[in-house]
Amino acid sequence: MFWFRWVIIELNMTNKDILKQHLSKKKSTWKEDAKWRKENDFWLETSQRIAIKILLELRNRNISKTEFSFVMGVRPQQVNTILKGRENLTLKTIRKIERVLNIELISIVDSSVILSTGEVSEYVVEAIAMSEKMANQEKAVDVVMTSKANAKKDNTQDNNYAMAA
Repeated sequence: MFWFRWVIIELNMTNKDILKQHLSKKKSTWKEDAKWRKENDFWLETSQRIAIKILLELRNRNISKTEFSFVMGVRPQQVNTILKGRENLTLKTIRKIERVLNIELISIVDSSVILSTGEVSEYVVEAIAMSEKMANQEKAVDVVMTSKANAKKDNTQDNNYAMAA
């Protein structure tokens, strides 16, 4: 009898009433979330790559997230936050993870080391060459600007001497 009464109540409700029943009371924040992702996309991609590398390493070594959090000395919630790939990690945290898992998450390329080892892609060589070329061009521009400034200064002094004479 009870279920019959419920069906009658449901039949008397309009689609709008039923929809209102199922609407969330919490206001949607999708616009703010999308704006945040767009503003922070320059570091979010790196954070996601780090999270994937950590997850793969944990899986390969058969280490649980709980065990990892214990070794890291942080709460499991912090590890979950990191592994979601939305955490702006500090260098301290990155280095701690690298030390615990004995992996490299971020590396800094030193042109002198690369050139001495010979293990370098054409792209890196080209980037280094362009960087050095740009530095030389900036120096050349500085020399030209200094020369022009000195020439202008000399002309002004010559005009002052001519006026005085």
